[in-house]
Amino acid sequence: MRLFRRVMIAASLALGMVSLGVGPLGIGTAQAQYWDKPGYGYAPPPVYYAPPRPVFVPPPPVFFAPPPPRFYAPPVYYAPRPYYGRPHHGHRRW
Repeated sequence: MRLFRRVMIAASLALGMVSLGVGPLGIGTAQAQYWDKPGYGYAPPPVYYAPPRPVFVPPPPVFFAPPPPRFYAPPVYYAPRPYYGRPHHGHRRW
């Protein structure tokens, strides 16, 4: 019995606040009718269902061609050198 009275008192207080226009319903906060609502083509700006911001991905590295090789000296041959004294060379062969 006491629970029923508490529920009734709470309901009457809630309905009283609704009738005063304090809650989500009331005198000044009526449900908008179809002439107050925007058309079917209307959509709010896509703020709440926009995709998340992408994670920052650094740009790929750019590789440049190495400079051409520089010539400092003729190549070194580690081989026996030809013999330019006689025979086979010079003005007196053999």
